[in-house]
Amino acid sequence: MKDFPKVLFAVAFLVAASFAQEPAAAHTQEPPPPVAAHEADAPQLEPAAVAEPATEPAEAAPATEPVAPPPAIPEPAPVATPPVPAPAAPAPVAQAPSEPSEPIVFEAGLRLGLGVSQFRDHIALKVPNTKYAIQLDPAFSLSVGAAFQIGFNKVFALAPELQYTLYRANGEMVNEFRNSQNLRPLYDAGVYMHALELPVLARFRFGSGYAELGPQVGLNIYSKTYSNADYQRPDKNLLAFGVAAGGGVNLGGILAGVRGYFGFLEYAKDAKGIPWGVQLSITPFVF
Repeated sequence: MKDFPKVLFAVAFLVAASFAQEPAAAHTQEPPPPVAAHEADAPQLEPAAVAEPATEPAEAAPATEPVAPPPAIPEPAPVATPPVPAPAAPAPVAQAPSEPSEPIVFEAGLRLGLGVSQFRDHIALKVPNTKYAIQLDPAFSLSVGAAFQIGFNKVFALAPELQYTLYRANGEMVNEFRNSQNLRPLYDAGVYMHALELPVLARFRFGSGYAELGPQVGLNIYSKTYSNADYQRPDKNLLAFGVAAGGGVNLGGILAGVRGYFGFLEYAKDAKGIPWGVQLSITPFVF
């Protein structure tokens, strides 16, 4: 036992010399630490439950080729949605410059008409003391009065008038037999009627021409019939009504044209005569 310290010292020296000669061994692998005697009696744990020392490097696993990740599935490209255009604001409507309204033009003048007239369906007038009856034919007629024109624009005007009109119709018949002087008797018959009338016409103007149409009312102020110098007074109807229409040209403020009147009412009781007339007319507007 006297040599035990020497032996222990020699062992320690050898161990230290071995560590000095192989310093790299510490970087490669260290021997597992000795297990204590009391740890040997401990129950064995599952390999997965025993944690290896953090200082001991794990054996290098065999090198394996890196596994390439599965190719990424490209996400579908988003569908480009066309932008919804914002509702365009209505373009401002250019206001056309308003034309100045045409002034109303008032004109006044005179009207003179000459033509023919007749009493439609008038009964034949009997010649006194004979067996003859005479049918009536158209005869001379005239009108005169005041004319007015209210022009609303270049196309349309309203034309009221106030006029006197003479309506006439007559007829004649020659006897077949000659008298002692070798002459044949002549029989005649006719109707006169004086009327005061108010036509109200719508006058349409185009260029230098015009056309007119409208109602006409009147008063039968006087009438008479005659047959072979035998004059009689018919029982007249006071009111008259009909339609007037015509047309013509404008000669620098003077209207020259044709106008017709067609009545609807008999001028007298039991006469069955309805007046009508056609006249050439001239209407100068002097005011």
